[in-house]
Amino acid sequence: MQQAGSTRPFSALLAAAGLPQPATRQYGSAPAGGVVISSIDADSRSVTHGSLFVAITGRRSDGHRFSRDAVDRGAVAVVAERVPEPPIDPAVPLVIVADTRLALSALASAFHDHSLDVVTEPAELLREKMPDRAFISGDGLNINKLARERDNVDVHAVGKA
Repeated sequence: MQQAGSTRPFSALLAAAGLPQPATRQYGSAPAGGVVISSIDADSRSVTHGSLFVAITGRRSDGHRFSRDAVDRGAVAVVAERVPEPPIDPAVPLVIVADTRLALSALASAFHDHSLDVVTEPAELLREKMPDRAFISGDGLNINKLARERDNVDVHAVGKA
């Protein structure tokens, strides 16, 4: 498990999370190269030097709008669903993914050496097969009643693989 103060090479972190390398050709982004990540943040105000900023679109604001601010505060790479506006420095690696929430989960799991089982079966079928487990689906947390009553609950990610 990663301890406080530890770092990860960006390219290895992306590979462990099952994410693509930076979009160097499509968006003019820098490659992951020697970039080292010291933390992962989804709030640009929390970014420090060495952070990986993950731009999340929320109900009230869009993290993509704060990508440049995150880079100005020390983010050394950005993961986003589209090219951020205003644009970030092209020397900063930019990874484009379909869903930054799922990417954030996979990145955090990889950064902290936690394994995350991704199951592609529908949650309803899994609940029937394994009624004593909790399931996290792509659309939010769904925990069945029996799982809530147990002390030792296994958690599986359910959603897009």
